[in-house]
Amino acid sequence: MPKLDALHVPSFSSPNRLSTAPGGVIADVEKVWRTCGASAGGIPDRATIDPIEFGTAALPWIVLTVVETTEPELVLRYRLCGTGIANLMGRDVTGALSKDVVRSDDRDIILQPYLATLHERAPTFWETSLLHPRTGWRPVYRGIWPYTQGSEAIAVLLNLTVPVSLRRAERPGM
Repeated sequence: MPKLDALHVPSFSSPNRLSTAPGGVIADVEKVWRTCGASAGGIPDRATIDPIEFGTAALPWIVLTVVETTEPELVLRYRLCGTGIANLMGRDVTGALSKDVVRSDDRDIILQPYLATLHERAPTFWETSLLHPRTGWRPVYRGIWPYTQGSEAIAVLLNLTVPVSLRRAERPGM
């Protein structure tokens, strides 16, 4: 088991790519993203982000990131970290830079889904596990959606990381 400390976020296991949104709150966010200008094949602008539209079940699991730089490596600023994901990770990363809170040996695994979303200029969906400092590995689904900010460049990535066990509990029938 990887060693964790108070400064760094927990490890993720190698992510498995999913071809579609896995359902539940991730599918809800996907629908909202599509209605914010993405339905015409474009990428919505950051100004269209209204977290209330995602629904109350999604809010605790949102991590809103700003792309600081992609060269020589991807650096994200965590602008918002929902309470559910902060509890799942064992810490709140709001305001921090990825290069300061993600250990170098975890960087590729944690940033791979963000890089795929940037390169494909489209939402991506993943199944992985997150290592909590006290409770061990927790299986999660991740969805990452790109947003622009006044230009064609992707400036913001919205990440929703939801424990697999909650996906069905919060959305009966899924």
